[in-house]
Amino acid sequence: MPEITCNARKCAYNQQGACSKENIRIDIDDCSDYNSCTCCDSFIDRETEGECRDCCLNCKGDDAMVECFATECVYNDDMECCADCISVEGNHARCTTDTFCDTYKTKNR
Repeated sequence: MPEITCNARKCAYNQQGACSKENIRIDIDDCSDYNSCTCCDSFIDRETEGECRDCCLNCKGDDAMVECFATECVYNDDMECCADCISVEGNHARCTTDTFCDTYKTKNR
């Protein structure tokens, strides 16, 4: 299970650059450029949903379960991320589609 770093500062699960959620979901939109179409489906805007005070289940951001629907990613192993660590980006994110998995790497065909 990967360590998750996150720069989506407005996410309620972001605790000093680490994801505090025990399991996240990386999803994709239907488009040709997967790098820009991955997103963290677990993003919750702390400004609209409030501070996630009871969600610090994985405060260091490590050993989290990452369900992944980016099937063209080399780290996708039966819909689970097998990378040692992943980076979720979205510095100015206000919703899930404003985030993306910076670790995504397309399989060579």
